[in-house]
Amino acid sequence: MVRGLRYAFTAMLAVALLAMAVPTGAAQNDQVVTVHVVGRSPIQGANASASQRAAVADSLVTAVTTVLTDLIPPQTAVNNFQAISEAVLANTDQFVVDYKMLAESNTGKEHRVMVKVNVSVARLTLALNNAGIPVSQKQYPRILYCIAERWVGDTDFRYWWSEQPADSFASTEDAIAGAFKEKGFRSVPPASGSIPGLPAELSSAQAVTLGRQLEADVVVVGQASAREATNTMGATLRSFSGTVSVRAYSVGSGREIAQTQRVFVTTADNPVDGSREALDQAARLAGEDLTKQVSRAWFAQGAGASEVEIHVAGISGNVASFVRFRGALSSISGVDSVQRREIQQDTAVMAVSYQGNVKALADAMLRLRFDTFGLNIQEVEGNRIRLQLVPNQSRQ
Repeated sequence: MVRGLRYAFTAMLAVALLAMAVPTGAAQNDQVVTVHVVGRSPIQGANASASQRAAVADSLVTAVTTVLTDLIPPQTAVNNFQAISEAVLANTDQFVVDYKMLAESNTGKEHRVMVKVNVSVARLTLALNNAGIPVSQKQYPRILYCIAERWVGDTDFRYWWSEQPADSFASTEDAIAGAFKEKGFRSVPPASGSIPGLPAELSSAQAVTLGRQLEADVVVVGQASAREATNTMGATLRSFSGTVSVRAYSVGSGREIAQTQRVFVTTADNPVDGSREALDQAARLAGEDLTKQVSRAWFAQGAGASEVEIHVAGISGNVASFVRFRGALSSISGVDSVQRREIQQDTAVMAVSYQGNVKALADAMLRLRFDTFGLNIQEVEGNRIRLQLVPNQSRQ
């Protein structure tokens, strides 16, 4: 029981970086989640290395448990705990891709370590499925890219759906598509000919309609523009700035699920090289950001559900209250899943898959009742809710 409580506490310290990274040596489609966890071990006499190893081993179990609880609902874990214990918890090292100890401390009675752990979601999912515990597997979406580009010296944007397509393009679409391909997403080839009537900057309705016509699941649209920037590095160098602004739409729901803008400044001898390098690097940054957002939106949501980002302030010194709030949030009708996105000193960010609109979720949260604390909802905007845990004055 004490060990279980300790796991619950250390799991609260995990910072789940939901970007799916594929480390060197991992299988091409092996999804990996990185978590930062705290491991503990009683001091084992004068043998400091043994205490450290035991603390690291504890952190690895916590890391796998943290990822596991985000893969399956709590009740599923309870109902299948014996099978989970045999298939997963008894062999946690099989699911750890690699790890790195970041810090350690010795209190005299307890050795503590903070460890960065990469956990294989693919291996964990396979073990659960083999144990008869199904994990919902949603296929990676097919993505259509519609990004108009303009280099230094161009009078107008160039884009593949134009009635007057250019002979060549910068690498903006290739760079962003490459970022998605690394994560396992699939691409939809553009139409072979022009599409009359569509402008360089597609509206959401135009993007979704085009996505349906080409049988895409997600459409990434936007603009990439290069310009000559102010030179601050000497008269012999020319500076060029590339700006990439993109957003993604779900073809099924028609709603925006991601958006980002990235800028990169470089130097070059001529506008062609400057435009290409500035846009390529800005696109790589935009691609990294967009893949994270699309992954969260696509894989977190159930049918008809939307992802709501909840920022919870006031958790410092109130971890127990936060745990209770998270549990109550999971019990709200329409909530499909609650995932930790990150936890800092006083603030936690969670991604909630909810069957309804954001205001309805905020109203349902206000109806929750707790003995020792309450909720102060500070902002409801877009797909984001900001709130604070406040002590119940009547209990003070």
